[in-house]
Amino acid sequence: MPKPDTRRVAEHLLQATPERIYQQILPETKPPTPRPRIDTLGAGDFEIVGFHPPGSEPLPSFKKRGLFLRTRRPAGLPAFNRNGEGITSTIAGVRVHPPSTPGQRLPDEFVVTATFRAPKQGLFTPSEDHPIGADDHPGEWAPVIVAFTTDPELAFFAASAQFREATPTRPEGMRLNAPGTGTPAGLANIDPAFFLAIMREPDPVTFTLVVHVDRSSDPSKFRANMFVEAQPAYPLLADPPVSIELDEVLEPGKIIEHIGAGIATGGGARFNVSVEIHEFEIWAKQP
Repeated sequence: MPKPDTRRVAEHLLQATPERIYQQILPETKPPTPRPRIDTLGAGDFEIVGFHPPGSEPLPSFKKRGLFLRTRRPAGLPAFNRNGEGITSTIAGVRVHPPSTPGQRLPDEFVVTATFRAPKQGLFTPSEDHPIGADDHPGEWAPVIVAFTTDPELAFFAASAQFREATPTRPEGMRLNAPGTGTPAGLANIDPAFFLAIMREPDPVTFTLVVHVDRSSDPSKFRANMFVEAQPAYPLLADPPVSIELDEVLEPGKIIEHIGAGIATGGGARFNVSVEIHEFEIWAKQP
């Protein structure tokens, strides 16, 4: 399926010849466990991680086109916050930075890409015991690239393709977002034609999130962008549309314990979301 030339994207962001140090091509895998095609990082197979409060029912499974991930958002969860409270998520990822295994540490500067397909959401099926209530509605949800840290003050940081409900001032759509980073709100929705192609049935197009982390500079930097098939969803400017200084979050001493891709919710009540992951890569500068 069409996707951006991730080698060229990584080269542009790293400003150097890139080396792919981890790659999962998920439609090529078979149960029970995906096997990485490339793993010079030494991170090993994917694990399912995330925030799974009671009722969220994570459901990973292999489909013909990729790894299918689902999460449910039950009623009664608090609002999203940066420590992971109020979130449901199902993330397929790798344990990349265990303190006891220095050889598996991520380099200070790296690029992560994740290619997705077929995002869907819907309300719970009503029943006699659980009819649809006045407060049941889809809320914030998004396919994500996410890194879980060991910092108790900041459980994760992420880039997401955030789905947004229609309001009196904007139509339904999706946009690039960076939950957990404190990024200013206001990035516009992607082109409606891109959004319709992503949601089209029975043959939706792929979309790819790209994250660039640089902890070798002072202050540290976090950058993100999004592509629809091979086309940038936002203009390729000198800096990507999300470009944030995150010195406290990403300083080299902070431990990144897992990094991966999946789907998450942060608002609303009693709805399901799902997505397929097709490919996951980590790039670094060639030695």
